[in-house]
Amino acid sequence: MIKKINWKFILILALVILLAIVSVSCKKTATTQTQPNITLQVWNVFDDSKVFDPIFAEFKAKYKGLKIEYRKFEDPQKYMDLIVNEMAEGEGPDIFFLQNSSLKNNYKKLTPADSNAVSLDAFKQTFVGVAANDCLLSGDDGVTRLYCMPLYIDNLALYYNKAHFEEILPSDNGPAQTWSQIEDQVYKLTKEDNSFERFARTGLAFGRADNIARAYDILEMLLLQGATKFYAEGGAQAVFATQQGVTSMGQAYFPGRDALDLYTSFGIQSNKQYSWNKYMANPNSAEKEMIPFVNGKVSMIVGYSYLYNDLLDQIELQSKKGLKTINKKDIVVTAIPQVFDPSKGEGQVTLANYFAPVVSRTTQYPQLAWDLIGFLSTKDSQTQYNKETRKPSARRDLIDSQSTDPIYGVFSKQIGYSKTFDVTDEARYQEIFLKAISSVVDNSLKPLDAMLEAQNQINDILKNKTFKVAE
Repeated sequence: MIKKINWKFILILALVILLAIVSVSCKKTATTQTQPNITLQVWNVFDDSKVFDPIFAEFKAKYKGLKIEYRKFEDPQKYMDLIVNEMAEGEGPDIFFLQNSSLKNNYKKLTPADSNAVSLDAFKQTFVGVAANDCLLSGDDGVTRLYCMPLYIDNLALYYNKAHFEEILPSDNGPAQTWSQIEDQVYKLTKEDNSFERFARTGLAFGRADNIARAYDILEMLLLQGATKFYAEGGAQAVFATQQGVTSMGQAYFPGRDALDLYTSFGIQSNKQYSWNKYMANPNSAEKEMIPFVNGKVSMIVGYSYLYNDLLDQIELQSKKGLKTINKKDIVVTAIPQVFDPSKGEGQVTLANYFAPVVSRTTQYPQLAWDLIGFLSTKDSQTQYNKETRKPSARRDLIDSQSTDPIYGVFSKQIGYSKTFDVTDEARYQEIFLKAISSVVDNSLKPLDAMLEAQNQINDILKNKTFKVAE
């Protein structure tokens, strides 16, 4: 006698087997990126591995068997050239740190975060405005995606010798808020003599391209402060040398020309604020204006947050050589002066400069790489990073606590008005703008003509570039 087939039992058994297969498949997919043979390659400039060792160790504890290989580079240009060449071969790092000014020109080389895993609104609420402007980009499909999460936002501030101001300008209580007021202070601080440099003391390291370390950055900042429209809509053409409105006095306003004129004015002998020449610092040295500052020969210099430690190192080095130096307690950092008067509600701007971690287009482990970037961007990780580097954190919830630091606090306070200067080719832009500075100081071109020449050269670059300008 043939027994009746229990189809209900067979159906349940088949369903159990199917669920088991699906479960195993899902588990394999979920754990593929955490197998012992996975190594994430992380490339960066400037930061030593010890900065990240404790953060990486904590992350690896969550992913058993994961290895992270960190590689540090010193030369940003060689670093980027190597990354581009490696990616062209389908290789290179899984994560690398990309300069903020180059993000919009290189976003197609990157893998954005999974839009289902990251809330763009939450990112905007967590990170400062400049980070959102730089990291949230729209592709050719018009969809906005997240391409980076910065650990810090460094920016330009003003370093000054407190002893000089106490001696010469005690009633001022430090540097002024605007560059026009700084010009008057520089005139009073500067003292000429018959020495090789022709100055016993100068007020400000400003005006030249060859022996001021951040000449290019300073000019970019002045362009931003003057509200210069650098690119036409869409970024296909540079327009920074053109007339952009009229002044309150009814005069034609050329903010690009005015920025170059302001910077170079301190390097032209016929000007009242003349305070810098080719003899003040060695153009072939890495230290440039740092040396005369620590020797008490210049009252003010412009730099990023890491400059403070560099100055302390130079004071120690010069002292060991038996040379006279300033007292490190006389080094004060204050907000960068402005083109427009902030006391009249005209706003403030400084230049943002940072390298943010991004995920390479060629990585085999995009989700794991983004998990690591997300971990680097937590409050605890950024607190640890700030402790090691003193660079101002990019998270909003860390600004208040870091703003109280007597030296580094100003950099945190300035984050809210830090802006990125977007470029298509950092090395070429720098070469073009430094040439413009030199042509004015050498009296071969007027500021407007120098900027028109620079604009033409940058437009030649833009002909062969795909470039996105922030909306």
